[in-house]
Amino acid sequence: MTTQPDVQVPARRRRAVPIVAAVLVAIGVLLVIGVRVGPTLAAAVGTGKAGSGSRIFAGLYLSRWEVSSFVPCGSAQPPGYANGWWLESEPDSGFSAAYRRLIATPLPSSVGPALPGEAVYVRFEGTVSGESATGYGHLNGYRRYVTVHRLLEMSAGGCPGAHGAPPS
Repeated sequence: MTTQPDVQVPARRRRAVPIVAAVLVAIGVLLVIGVRVGPTLAAAVGTGKAGSGSRIFAGLYLSRWEVSSFVPCGSAQPPGYANGWWLESEPDSGFSAAYRRLIATPLPSSVGPALPGEAVYVRFEGTVSGESATGYGHLNGYRRYVTVHRLLEMSAGGCPGAHGAPPS
């Protein structure tokens, strides 16, 4: 029978193993008890349905390259990169399809079709996240995000009662 030679593990490596094991156990405990750093995965991908915490939002929406910005009516800032809240919509909300139809339709105030990047008035049922220091959306430029569960209205123009508001 052959014997294996004794293998010497350096002292530095022997000390590192318990530390790494302790860190991995701590991470596992945090995951099990539900410590959150930012939104949960379910909230981030918009799997929540209308109902719990859901409310009606009205404001302006702007979509362009790396921008999906919503600002509530009455906001002092216009929609744009890092302004307002990052907007996501659930696939069955009707939001994306309505937006594509609207930007393909000639607007009464313009000569051609609405261009991506032109703000539109939206009213929808949805939920909004809490504020995040790490941010949401492109390059984490937005402090909150809003998820559209059900589109109620979308039209060219501004908020009702504001200059350039869509007809009622």
